[in-house]
Amino acid sequence: MPVLFALMTAALVPSSYCNARFAYCLTAPSFLVGQGESDNGDGQVFLDRRRAVKLTVWGDLNALGDTLGKRYERAARTSASRRVTYKTLRSSWFVVSGTEGGRVFYQRTMLDAPRNVYATFLLEYPIGDKTAEAAIRSLSSSFVWR
Repeated sequence: MPVLFALMTAALVPSSYCNARFAYCLTAPSFLVGQGESDNGDGQVFLDRRRAVKLTVWGDLNALGDTLGKRYERAARTSASRRVTYKTLRSSWFVVSGTEGGRVFYQRTMLDAPRNVYATFLLEYPIGDKTAEAAIRSLSSSFVWR
């Protein structure tokens, strides 16, 4: 029984993920499980056990010289199936959130200007999923440069 309790308790602990290639960190909520770092080492996908909630986190070199404003504009575009309900742009990060195809999306992108590197997390979940919605604040506050 102690082993089972230890396994159950470990499953409830948020998992910290730090990316060595792009030097950002994020703490994923306990209900999401990392699927392993991508082959090129830029990030990772986290899924809940039902695979209904998806957190994707990645970094990239700004090889094309995009400004933060330009990336913000692209992320904030709407379409027939994509509705942006919240957006904000600051000096080194932005957030865009809304709905697309019956799901909520929340994207936070930050820029490390001296290194010319971006890092982004994208949380996608079914409309009405209060557990995923509640995770946004802790995800945002834990998403930092190392």
